Order: sequence, then C-alpha cells, then structure tokens
Amino acid sequence: MSELKQGPITWEEAAKISPDYAAVLETEELGHELHISEHGTLRWVADPEKEQEMMDMFGARDLNDLYLKGADKNDPRIRELYKHMGCSLYYFWEVFYWEVNNELAYQYMGRLGGNKKRLKFSVVVEIDKDGNGEEFMDSFVDYLNETEHAETDDAGYALKIVSIIEEE
Repeated sequence: MSELKQGPITWEEAAKISPDYAAVLETEELGHELHISEHGTLRWVADPEKEQEMMDMFGARDLNDLYLKGADKNDPRIRELYKHMGCSLYYFWEVFYWEVNNELAYQYMGRLGGNKKRLKFSVVVEIDKDGNGEEFMDSFVDYLNETEHAETDDAGYALKIVSIIEEE
C-alpha cells in the first residue's frame, strides 16, 4: 500500500512524486484530473462515457482492435483516450514517454524547452569469426556508456546515446 492519501491530487503535487511524472505533466495539456486510487496508485480520473465516445470515433471495440486498425499511439487523441480510461500515470509515461516503448517519445520531451534533435544511425561492426560477439557487445556498450556523459564532442555537439539494439 502506498503512503499517498486516497483521493484527488493536483498536478503540482503529482509532479513532486517523480521526475517522470513531472515530465508528463509539464508536457500534457491541462484539464484532466488526477487521483490516488484506494491502492495508492496515481491515475487519471476515468470517464467511461468519453472513453466509449472515443472508441466509437475510432471504430474500435478495445485497445487491441484500435491498434489492429492502425491507430498511431503518438496521435494526441490516443493519449486522451488513455486518460479517459483512467490509466495510471506510470503506465501513461511507460506507453508514451519511455523511449523503449515509443521511439518518438523525444517529440514529447522536446516540448520541455530543450533544443534537441534526434538522429538515428545504424552501424554494422564486423568481428573476427573466432571472436566472442557477446563479449564485444558488452565492451562496446560499456565504451558508449562511458562517453555518454561527455558534454560536447570535438565539433561542439552535445551527445547522448539513447539506446543500443543488438541485431545479428
């Protein structure tokens, strides 16, 4: 059970709970209420009528049907739907703001006043046939993580490795 008191909570109070919540609440449009559930979970206040209205608008029965019909989770209407469903703020962050689940999450985060642009590079690295690919990958990831905290490169660009995906 959470230490948070059940009931309504302001956006300002919710933002103090976690930096991730603060990022979401700083970026989302004002107007949708938050509350702490009886289990201590921070949630958007559900509106089942509005949720059904939106599902009807998309011509979907449920989320699976919605995504099978080609819905784009980066459509602002989809974020609104999740709010009306009463999902937890953590789940909302995980679906829309976590780069692991949404490669376009940086578009939301960019609204926080940053002046960043995301570039995606594919790099192919060949190793000796007898080499240990897993060992190389661990070493490569360690190297990238060590350089991740550099403020700028030689050309003056701020660098941060966001994710590394291993493919064979």
